[in-house]
Amino acid sequence: MTAGYDQHTVDHVIAGYRMPLTTAERREVVHQLTEAGWSVAELAEHLGVARRTIDADRRLWTPQPADTAVQLPPRPYPAESFDDKKMRAAAARFIGAVHELDNAWELTAAMPPDDIRALCIVLAAACDPDKPITEMLAWVDRLGEALPATA
Repeated sequence: MTAGYDQHTVDHVIAGYRMPLTTAERREVVHQLTEAGWSVAELAEHLGVARRTIDADRRLWTPQPADTAVQLPPRPYPAESFDDKKMRAAAARFIGAVHELDNAWELTAAMPPDDIRALCIVLAAACDPDKPITEMLAWVDRLGEALPATA
């Protein structure tokens, strides 16, 4: 029996997102990042597990060809406590603040994670998928000056 993993989940965790992992997914993340040169300490910190867990994962990992990897349905992000009313309220708080502040970037840094997820869902649902992305996001040109430069 193959202990499959969700490649989508593995890719997201490698990219830095915190998500619940099965043992097979964690071992695949450990394997891929080990191949990329990550140390045991770096892996343990990235995954939030003990170094001995990383050592065991390295030792117990076995290759899974892509054609035998189980394709599991994507897991929903953990926002079960958020109903439609709470999502609308979180989006409304953010929308009001963006129009009152000069720097929306700083506002998002202080937002609770559930508010950020709710905001993403509500605002994505408010977008017209038939419009070009450049038209939908034309208003952000004035915010570009307020965003911090990235390295």
